Amino acid sequence: MSRHLSRRNFIKLAAAAGGATIIGFDLRERSWVTQAQAQTRSFQDVPKLDGVLLFDEATRKAIAIDRGNVYHRIPAAVLRPGSVQDVVKMVRYANQRSLKIAVKGQAHSYYGQTQAEAGIVIDSGSLNAVQAPIGDSVDAQPGAVLGQVGAAALAKNLTPPVLTAQATALRKAAEPPEVRELARTVDEMEKSFQARRATLDPAVKAIYEKGLESLDSSIDECRTSVEQEPQNSLASEYLVAAYTQKAAVLESALQFEGH
Repeated sequence: MSRHLSRRNFIKLAAAAGGATIIGFDLRERSWVTQAQAQTRSFQDVPKLDGVLLFDEATRKAIAIDRGNVYHRIPAAVLRPGSVQDVVKMVRYANQRSLKIAVKGQAHSYYGQTQAEAGIVIDSGSLNAVQAPIGDSVDAQPGAVLGQVGAAALAKNLTPPVLTAQATALRKAAEPPEVRELARTVDEMEKSFQARRATLDPAVKAIYEKGLESLDSSIDECRTSVEQEPQNSLASEYLVAAYTQKAAVLESALQFEGH
């Protein structure tokens, strides 16, 4: 049998490699070895997992990115854990074989801190359970996002110390229907005011903005009271009154002709 590599056979081999980087030739298997295949073959005796250990190129490339979008260090494998024990097992596995290992959440980091070139990246997104609050604390797994934590906290009339726009929306969703409708009206009026504020006289604008700032503070205080005591009808009345006052101030600003 001829050992000559014809042009036709070379094209077939190149196509089979799919454009991947070829690093050698396996004499026993009589086939070219790509970098991805070499990395995958190093994973022997992987412990039994509740989740999955992925080796496909698409998954490995997709996880090799972060908020900085400067470094793209492709791992040899991606772990999507099904339990905390999966993480323990794979950290031990990586240490025994001197493999790099990193954990990636929502990719908010920079400079490739959550990447592990030729190693293992743990995708924490599959561990996202949030337990019901006990006392004034919430136990959340690393893959949980703030919106999930906020939903669990608000269900027990608790408010996380830091609220994103998504969590603020959850707070509003917990308000009585008549308050939510009034809040939507006020939000629309405030958007109109923001679009027009540049045309107002600076002195007049300062007066309106100071009044709105004070009312926003009152609304926040009333909303907190409603969340802490949802059955307190007086707290809801105060919140409605605060929104109504803000609507009146915004209406006055929108109708003001002295700009």
